[in-house]
Amino acid sequence: MLGVLLLISCLILGILVLYLLVPGLTFEERIFYGFDLGVILISIACFVSAIVFGFNLLQVCLTSLCLLIVSFVLTFWLRSQVTARIKNELQDFRSRLKLRETVWFAEMLLVIGVFFFHLYYNSWRLYPDGWYAGHSFIWGDLPIHTGLIESFVEIRKFPPPNIYFSGTLLSYPFMADFFSSILMILGWSLGPAFVIPGFLLGICTVAGIYLLALRISRSVFASLLTVVLVLLSGGMGFIVFLVEANRSGNFIHTLLNLPSYYTGLRDYAMTYPNIVLGFFLPQRPFLLALPLGMLMLSLLYRFRLSRRPYDMLLVGLASALLPLVHPHTLVTIGIVSGYLVVEYLVLSFLRNDKQGCYRALLSGILFSLPVTVGMLQVLWQLGNLGATSNGGLSVQITTRAIATENYIWYWLKNVGLFLPLAGLIFVVQGALPNRIRSFYAPFALIWFIATLVVMQPFDCCNRKLLVYWYVVSAVVISLVLVKLILTGDIISRFLVAFLIFLLVFTGSLDLFRASIPSQSRYLEFSNEDIAFANQVKERLPADAVYITATQVHHPITDLAGRQVVLGPPYLANDWGLPWRHRMEDLQLIYTGSSRTQNLIRKYGARYLVIGPTERQLFRVNEQYYQERFPVVLRYGQYTVFDVSSVYGSR
Repeated sequence: MLGVLLLISCLILGILVLYLLVPGLTFEERIFYGFDLGVILISIACFVSAIVFGFNLLQVCLTSLCLLIVSFVLTFWLRSQVTARIKNELQDFRSRLKLRETVWFAEMLLVIGVFFFHLYYNSWRLYPDGWYAGHSFIWGDLPIHTGLIESFVEIRKFPPPNIYFSGTLLSYPFMADFFSSILMILGWSLGPAFVIPGFLLGICTVAGIYLLALRISRSVFASLLTVVLVLLSGGMGFIVFLVEANRSGNFIHTLLNLPSYYTGLRDYAMTYPNIVLGFFLPQRPFLLALPLGMLMLSLLYRFRLSRRPYDMLLVGLASALLPLVHPHTLVTIGIVSGYLVVEYLVLSFLRNDKQGCYRALLSGILFSLPVTVGMLQVLWQLGNLGATSNGGLSVQITTRAIATENYIWYWLKNVGLFLPLAGLIFVVQGALPNRIRSFYAPFALIWFIATLVVMQPFDCCNRKLLVYWYVVSAVVISLVLVKLILTGDIISRFLVAFLIFLLVFTGSLDLFRASIPSQSRYLEFSNEDIAFANQVKERLPADAVYITATQVHHPITDLAGRQVVLGPPYLANDWGLPWRHRMEDLQLIYTGSSRTQNLIRKYGARYLVIGPTERQLFRVNEQYYQERFPVVLRYGQYTVFDVSSVYGSR
């Protein structure tokens, strides 16, 4: 019950804040953007108050209540302004309702909502033999998020420790997982606290994409097509499917028993995933930021039309929330904002428009001031990593695509005809109105930055920037295709329909496969893993450091939320943490060498776990530990030793 009240509070808070600060939105924009904004504001406020007062039920309730009270007081104070906005928007809503614009929008959300409910419900589901992920894209990311959620609830130290690299504080953008932990504090179990916010934010993201497209294109049909192109995104993988179907001799059987995901064909270097499966479901921080990102892009488009500095201030204020939510969205908004301000300044200078130059400079300052304050979060994050860390930054002017094969061919395979269409529409004079072409220009810049410059050890992280390019590109492509459908002859309409079919074929195959649980099911944790983690939570202290194997899907971190010396090395590498020495030390610890006890003291560990993954990864000398340390927990294949005796009497 309290969790449901929190979700309602997020909606109310976000709507009130938008009414107080942002004029000129539609009723639908305030609802869907408002919910996401409310989730972010309550998450950040609860995090800050947890540092001071601790993380508990009373603290969460009082913090949320204080935010609501402040927003209600401000709304009452500015009631005449807010009331006028509500009246205007309700009148606009009624007029659009008569034209069936909002009906189509509602019907679209209903259809997608039903599908998303099925998809999210099966994305992480408990079966008789354990917990399963709904598809391969979420299989690797899901346990990291469950581990962070459990660590917030179990350890309750703020700023939170990095449970995957003991002795450091968490630098990963964790607000999405922290919100799920708030729901657990309010009484929800891990499953609903994980799945339900994702489902609701997924709906808000779809609504945000439609509303952004509607604001740019001013066409309901183009906006609906934009949603279709984004949700069913995919490259040229359908060609592989057709080859497999032809080889099998039975098209229907191959379709109903798809052997793979066609946006994840590593053997063919097709690795850019469908946006729903590759980003909406597994990338929880991204999903939390996307609706807010759509709102900021709407404000930036409005700034491009009106040149009002206040819109840039609003974008700056929203951007200041992003460092602990999703830094990649902050980078995207920074690029687009910087481009639009510089464009305004240059054009004003060339026209000898002094007032325009002043307004452009003022716009840049109003954007930069709140963002500068928000960047203090980034400095705090980097400071938490330690002097030996580079914060995960690894700037290189290359990508795996360039290193392994032809750059253009790689992206044609992964994005398909979408890429040449977007480029052609952008460069052909008259294909787009000047207002849209100018707004789209910085996204072309984002494309080149994201595909040429690697800013983290893994170039796949750049794909988060490309999602924004894809969404805005889908708007301009849809606008042109709908125009051809409405004004062209029968042949033109047929060709456009066939082109749309090719654009969505691969993504449709992948979503179809992911929607069938019997075809798409990957074991995350066995019943033994779950039961063992529950025993750890009940019997062993939450704030101790554990020595375990370094593989993903370990119940100590991912289900019990305990801190370990070293988790999966790819995480440490992605965060810029020096992990190789720790891996070598763990190997020595498990072999029971002469340095074992000194190394245990080095990392301040209290417990050592020997289970299936430890026996698989290390040469484990179990006899060494059985002779020297007491067993504090034994469950199935797992044994936990208390190694605190290495510290002597304290």
